[in-house]
Amino acid sequence: NPEFGCDIHQSVFNFNNEELPNKARESVEEAVAEWMPYIELENFEISTTDDDKDRYTAKIYMSYRLIETPDLTDEVLIQIWGL
Repeated sequence: NPEFGCDIHQSVFNFNNEELPNKARESVEEAVAEWMPYIELENFEISTTDDDKDRYTAKIYMSYRLIETPDLTDEVLIQIWGL
């Protein structure tokens, strides 16, 4: 399905401001609500340095849990490379 996923990569190319964490989280939350409503995002952190911003890269950490099985949790670390 070409609609599956989110446009978080677009946030990375527009992140030379303080809005990146909020816009990226919003993008992920919208995609989760549409495609995976059975999970709940628990933690969302973005790690960037000034050099990362110049290269349009970011490290994104997310943890989540299954809504119907709250003891079942997982986490993922994604590194997005722009240049």
